Amino acid sequence: GFDVRGRESQQEILMKRLLLCQIITMFMTLQKDGDFVLKVFDIFTPFTAALIWILYRHFEKICIIKPLPSRPANSERYVVCRNLKVHRPKITTYLLEVNRKFDEIRTSDGQDINEIVEFEVMKKDEEFMNYLETSNMKTAVMQTNAIKELQKYIDEPDLEMPKQDEYRRLCLQEWGITKAEE
Repeated sequence: GFDVRGRESQQEILMKRLLLCQIITMFMTLQKDGDFVLKVFDIFTPFTAALIWILYRHFEKICIIKPLPSRPANSERYVVCRNLKVHRPKITTYLLEVNRKFDEIRTSDGQDINEIVEFEVMKKDEEFMNYLETSNMKTAVMQTNAIKELQKYIDEPDLEMPKQDEYRRLCLQEWGITKAEE
């Protein structure tokens, strides 16, 4: 990754080529039945949604998760992909071509690659679109609640943070670690 301070609202757009290259590398190296984890942030643009859709089509299962230790107010998420179905060189070739086009347009002011799969094609995949929409909504609600909570502590600096022990307990429970006897 790279520093996006001051440009957080553009993070998804700034990271799209990095995501593309990580997926290209995965397709070039991962064997059939292999697993893949991709760190993403927002998934609102057609470009990012298409990358996730491509993963969805090539793996038996995908899941978009936000781990408990992840800061609740940011948009960091992980796409966990299980069991690559089969190696398809055509998708790698296509994604390499998309990557090459980034170099071509770098010299052209105002041009960008906004779509790599026609939105109408993805839209027909109702199961995927419903999953992506639900995932985005859950993340947005969690972020909004976390930001409201942070604002409380900014407005009232003397407030205690009672949830620390609860978060620690949830993490230990999620990881299957029992708390050592004191």
